[in-house]
Amino acid sequence: MIWSFFEGFAAFVGFRVGKAVVREAERHVGRATRAKNAAAKSAFLDELEACTRKLPGGTPATAIVVEASSVIEPHALKLACLACDDGRMAVDQHRAETVDALAVRIVDLECRSCGSPRRAFFRIERPS
Repeated sequence: MIWSFFEGFAAFVGFRVGKAVVREAERHVGRATRAKNAAAKSAFLDELEACTRKLPGGTPATAIVVEASSVIEPHALKLACLACDDGRMAVDQHRAETVDALAVRIVDLECRSCGSPRRAFFRIERPS
């Protein structure tokens, strides 16, 4: 009877120690996985940004030409997210700057679904 008590107690202690070891191992695996996923996401966003620069509106030189500043944001909201192919973008910031001697409007967008950023350049040219 005493042996069974000690065997049960030893099994309980072994179980608790085993759970602690497994929990610690899961934490380390989780940390490594999170770091690996963060690096992969960063590389993906860098590649996506490089592809975005090749599209119309991706650089100040290839800025999308509009007639008035009032149509910039509605036009920018129609741009699709390149990461998830969802068309629901939100404007983070809209500002006017001079880049490479070109007066452009820069619109920073963020996808509502996946949170991926996108920058679009617009140039205002009034009809003559």
